[in-house]
Amino acid sequence: MTDKDTEAPAGDDWGFERLAPIEALADGEWRLEFTASEAERRALADRLGLVRLDAFSGSARLIGAPGAAVLSGAWRATLTQSCVVSLEDVDASLSGDLSIAFAADADPEAAEPSGDIEVDLESDPPEPMPEDAIDIGAFFAEDLALSINPYPRRPDAAASANPVGDAGEPGPFAALAKLRGEGAAAE
Repeated sequence: MTDKDTEAPAGDDWGFERLAPIEALADGEWRLEFTASEAERRALADRLGLVRLDAFSGSARLIGAPGAAVLSGAWRATLTQSCVVSLEDVDASLSGDLSIAFAADADPEAAEPSGDIEVDLESDPPEPMPEDAIDIGAFFAEDLALSINPYPRRPDAAASANPVGDAGEPGPFAALAKLRGEGAAAE
């Protein structure tokens, strides 16, 4: 299967849809090499709060049997975020691997704990197997989102940098402090 070159679909939550038809798993395996289009990168950057997403690509392999499937793959991304201190651009190159199991009998309600809970840190419960297609793009976009640094900071950003204004400007609580001082003088 080849890469998708079209605009980002309007109804897709992530703006990065790559569908693997369940019927394609009748042969046992389905593969995809993908590269996000410019429109898809813009949609993902907006959704993820990035300055820009310069590249997002990877490969996926879906292996299936009746009522079950396993998605595995790897991805790479180049992106730019805003520094939390200086608001200057922070460039990053990220990559990741993912492996997700699907099962026809997976029950999302079964994930709700009742009684004692035994936690298996090695694996996640399987995702419910869709009837017609698995949106592989959504899983890759979600993995990218989870890999992004939530507090990007330039190495040269000063700890006391004030991105809102000059350090000499009064802060947001200066007016309250002034009122408090006037109230104490009146007593």
